[in-house]
Amino acid sequence: MQYVLVLMGAVIVAILVCVVVVATGRGGELARFPNDYAPPDFGALAATDVALLRPPTALWGYNMQATDEALSGIAAALSARDVRIASLERQLAELRAATRAAANQSRKTPDEQGYRDPSDTHS
Repeated sequence: MQYVLVLMGAVIVAILVCVVVVATGRGGELARFPNDYAPPDFGALAATDVALLRPPTALWGYNMQATDEALSGIAAALSARDVRIASLERQLAELRAATRAAANQSRKTPDEQGYRDPSDTHS
């Protein structure tokens, strides 16, 4: 009967040692497997794409990896759109300035523009 108590004590101590080893991070790690979901395609992002986005669910809440990838895709698409808008606004400002300069140049008299009459010899 005492052998059983000693054996049970040894098993309890071995289990506690194993728990402490694993809890301190020396027991190895679980392998990470990629999730099986189709990543969203945000080629031409529209408001309806964001409104209809439903990331896959996990045990508690949404699948973090899928949600992070979707939000990163949305951020990249919006950044690309912002860069394109800024570039087009800059080009529009340059065209407006060139149009104003051309309009101001056409309103000037020939003397203001720096043209001289070839028959004028007094200058």
